Amino acid sequence: MERSYNNGGIEAVRSDLSFEAANARNLYPNSWQSATFEAPAASDWYCRKGFRMG
Repeated sequence: MERSYNNGGIEAVRSDLSFEAANARNLYPNSWQSATFEAPAASDWYCRKGFRMG
């Protein structure tokens, strides 16, 4: 995500997370896997700097 942020900022990170959420939703409808990506994609804080905390 660091690379995405450096190349496109917060919207690039959000796009990557949303893409992963859509893939998980297709593979595992109504699962925790899609929520794992949906929640951070909806968070400005996470997309701006939160992903760096780990």
